[in-house]
Amino acid sequence: MEPVPEQLGIDWQASNGCIDRLEVNNFKSYRGVQNIGPFKSFTAVVGPNGSGKSNLMDAISFVLGVRTAQLRGSLKEL
Repeated sequence: MEPVPEQLGIDWQASNGCIDRLEVNNFKSYRGVQNIGPFKSFTAVVGPNGSGKSNLMDAISFVLGVRTAQLRGSLKEL
């Protein structure tokens, strides 16, 4: 059975939105102010190990109020 957004800590209203850009300031591996985006209708996050892909997803999760530990735990079950 697939987890519903509430079980992942996602608010339904936030899960129906669209992120067009992200600005982070000294968040994890991102130093200083970093503007990321614009995001289009399809965006892939690619890069070598240690380049900050997970930290980008953590920043998005933080803004949406998602607990990343819960999200990562449920992804391991797939």
